[in-house]
Amino acid sequence: MARVTAAKGGSRPLSRVGDADLVERRRAQIVEAATRLVARQGFAKTVVRDIAEEADISVGLVYEYVRSKEDILFLVYEHWARVWGDGLEKALARAADPLDQLMAGISFLVTTADKHAEVTHLFYRESGHLTEYGSDQAKQIEREMVDRLTAVLEAAVAADLLRPDTDCLAVATSLVLLSHGWVLKGYLLRKGRTPASYATNLVETAVSGWATPAGRKAWDRRRE
Repeated sequence: MARVTAAKGGSRPLSRVGDADLVERRRAQIVEAATRLVARQGFAKTVVRDIAEEADISVGLVYEYVRSKEDILFLVYEHWARVWGDGLEKALARAADPLDQLMAGISFLVTTADKHAEVTHLFYRESGHLTEYGSDQAKQIEREMVDRLTAVLEAAVAADLLRPDTDCLAVATSLVLLSHGWVLKGYLLRKGRTPASYATNLVETAVSGWATPAGRKAWDRRRE
């Protein structure tokens, strides 16, 4: 079994185990347990022993795959950011034109936030416990999601569906935040709404604010 010295702060957490497949399987087990605990009781109150017990492995074995509790939090963020990022990409790929892509993307973000509400809260609540590298990586992953939606909006501008002066970056960023708002402000939003209707309202607001006449007609046809 190869042993690797863990990197300090500036790279993805390294494992002492040389078998890459085993590392991913064990880390997935650790991430699943850590997600439940951190979502339930917070990062500060969660210790590695708790995570080991929740994952049904020994504390010593946990430290074969990570070097610290902060490494585990990094892996939690990395895993769930991949779930969001990969899912968004697949949702966009299934839609034909920019407005359909926008609707598909926002629907995915809202429904996934709703399905994993505890993870959505965790992402916003616990980010301050990430290392500097972990925080940079989390921001980069979020930036990639916003960039992908920005590209969809820019395609809508190019297709004369949205006005040339549309602030695509600001709209994309706002839509990501508002998608998470379904969970973060759910006590205000859930009455009389479903995730699907809320997602539609978000896109309707964006389209109404920036649509060209052709874009307005295309959106209205889509809703018929």
